[in-house]
Amino acid sequence: MTSTTADSVGAAGFSLVAPPSSPADTLAGLGAQAPGVGVGRIKTRTLVLLRMFGVVGQAVAIGAVFVLQWRLPYLPCFILIGASAVFTLAMMVSPANRRFAKPWEAAGQLIFDVCQISGLLFFTGGLNNPFCVLMVVPVMVAFATLPTRWAVAVGVLAAALAIVLAFYSAPLPWPGPTPFRLPLGLDRLAGFPHGARAARHRNRAGARAAGLRARRPGRRRRP
Repeated sequence: MTSTTADSVGAAGFSLVAPPSSPADTLAGLGAQAPGVGVGRIKTRTLVLLRMFGVVGQAVAIGAVFVLQWRLPYLPCFILIGASAVFTLAMMVSPANRRFAKPWEAAGQLIFDVCQISGLLFFTGGLNNPFCVLMVVPVMVAFATLPTRWAVAVGVLAAALAIVLAFYSAPLPWPGPTPFRLPLGLDRLAGFPHGARAARHRNRAGARAAGLRARRPGRRRRP
């Protein structure tokens, strides 16, 4: 009876016993959960798609500013966007695009993204730019997919560049007579050091102007 059942199952093309898996298949299956075996937890294609969306968004934003004819160093901005586009195309045609990225490969790509976004923010207002929140995206991806040491490296680099942008950056392009300010006091949270420094400069300029007016001799009244 048992042999008859086994023969009928085999004739139907089914098997009740799973075939043994090879060690290579086992490692490939565990690669998404155990980055220590040399296989990462995120596909290179995912990083490429995220960077592609970023390039398109950056190009649209800078193009809109160009159409509005606001003052902006367009050449370095388009150079940074072009560098990201070239890097994205290179990764698309690379064989690594068809597999999981190794931890150091994914970390290298995310570090490139952090540096590229920081460079673009440097020419477009620094932390006063509302798009400065995009610096958090590579850090979030790093902590979600990379080992701790690589994620910390990406986070520390992003924090260091954010501190630099808080003190050194080109002014934010804005057509109005007054500088752009984020609503609800968000400018104090995003670019507090830069805004505080600008406020100190304005206060000093106002004090000097008031002192000059006070030292001017008053007009003598005619008798």
